[in-house]
Amino acid sequence: MAKDEMGMASGYVSWLSDGANEFPVFVPSGDTDMVTMGIGALTSTRGNEVIVSQLNVDELRGDARSRGLFEARMNKLLGRDDLKVVPLLRAEEGSPGTGLSFQEFRARWKPPVLFYGSIYADDKEATVVRDMSIEEYQAQGGAISWLRTR
Repeated sequence: MAKDEMGMASGYVSWLSDGANEFPVFVPSGDTDMVTMGIGALTSTRGNEVIVSQLNVDELRGDARSRGLFEARMNKLLGRDDLKVVPLLRAEEGSPGTGLSFQEFRARWKPPVLFYGSIYADDKEATVVRDMSIEEYQAQGGAISWLRTR
């Protein structure tokens, strides 16, 4: 698991909106995909809380079945029923155009728009409203827990 100087997973919190609800998701970050591989995050449907843990081998696939296994394992471990994985569904990139100089390309480039699944309704999508550091999230009343399991 990628860790910061305090031994916790490195990353940040994105606030998402599905049109009716806003909710947080932990986004792991690292220099390469290998650094963040195996990190799983769950969001509470009842409050401003995120749980970060390690995925086991059966949960690494990233499909609906493995997400369900991770949710079930963590909810059982913690005696809860409100923790949900927030799946990244797709990323849509805008094209700045063709035949541009590098400087023009950089000036026009915009980051991709990320679409996540809603933790409240399977048929809804959510998009990023704002990003914040873990420290900002906690200062605004958010709870984040790191659990070492396997």
